[in-house]
Amino acid sequence: MAEYRQYTEDEKATALTLLKANDGNVQMTALALGIPWSTVAGWRDGRGVNEAVTKVGDEKALALADKLDSLVEILTDGITPDKVGDATVSQISTAVGTFIDKARLLREQASPDAERLAESDERLALLRARIAAMQAGATADTAAE
Repeated sequence: MAEYRQYTEDEKATALTLLKANDGNVQMTALALGIPWSTVAGWRDGRGVNEAVTKVGDEKALALADKLDSLVEILTDGITPDKVGDATVSQISTAVGTFIDKARLLREQASPDAERLAESDERLALLRARIAAMQAGATADTAAE
């Protein structure tokens, strides 16, 4: 006979938060958490989820989105010439873009307004320019040696 696992409200809220970050991908979320996909799908559809779970999930989503924003700031402001050598422009840009995208999803802003999109594009352009300048400087420094 199969054993049924009881999940806490916090576990349900965490799963629903990750589901948002995964853009509604139930299987990816279930796999990441080790929870049956049918359970995650049920919570998504409101089964076994009460107002408290929804509230905690919304709070967790906003907190995670804020952390991702902080990581974007660190990545865009903390790039140094020695770090650029370890990562390609593409890798750094991908990380920044991923964090911005996940923060949007967590804030339920999958279709961002023009102002936020322009801000993100400006950050990415600034990041690319900084990295290119640092790589050019590193190349010039290496050639001078």
